[in-house]
Amino acid sequence: MKTRAILVASVVLMVALAGCLTIGDAGADDANGDESHATIDVGATASVTSPPDLALVRVAVVVTAPTADEARAGVAENVSEMRDALRAAGIDDDRVETTVYYLRAVTEYPKEGPEVVRYRAEHALEIETDVDRAGEIVDVAVTSGANRVSGVQFALTEETRREVRAEALALAMANAREDADAVAAAADLVVTDVESASTSNFGYVPFDSRFEGDGKAGGSTVIEPGPVRVSVTVAVTYRAE
Repeated sequence: MKTRAILVASVVLMVALAGCLTIGDAGADDANGDESHATIDVGATASVTSPPDLALVRVAVVVTAPTADEARAGVAENVSEMRDALRAAGIDDDRVETTVYYLRAVTEYPKEGPEVVRYRAEHALEIETDVDRAGEIVDVAVTSGANRVSGVQFALTEETRREVRAEALALAMANAREDADAVAAAADLVVTDVESASTSNFGYVPFDSRFEGDGKAGGSTVIEPGPVRVSVTVAVTYRAE
């Protein structure tokens, strides 16, 4: 099982809400006829970090040519070769997605002579792969036609993200209860039950590795992954007596 580092974010009493102690006449409003009780409203945040289990490699083919058709054809040829190389490397087509495609005129202004209108086409792809293959896939893409590497992002699969979020929620709820107990003790009360709870915020921060240049430097590409952070905020109302 993956080892995850748990980061306990500072638990704060939300101004005007969190840590707020109120006494209400529950007997007048509660359909069950409960006696009057106090409520404590608490907000808490917690974060959990996890090793990534997914890498997103972002590459592109960019071609500038005298005519629009030459630019388009050049991009199409290089992307086709790159897709063939990715398939040969075991990357299925459903793990490759087009993120950008454009073809436009580009005006160049040389120091001498009239302006020149050329055409530039770009086809950018995002490739899903295993974390330990990210550098290898960069090399495959570059050697088979890609001339731009936008970066590599380390992320979590949907299943892992749900698991990590559940851990963060459990931790945030534990933090909220600890805070509520402290507020209750200060008011000479004891927390008895949860009246309501909700999540008011969910944060997901993948780890980004970025490249400069066209990625054609010699040697194999080695990329070190970093942790992915998932954070949640909860708002809980407790009953106290």
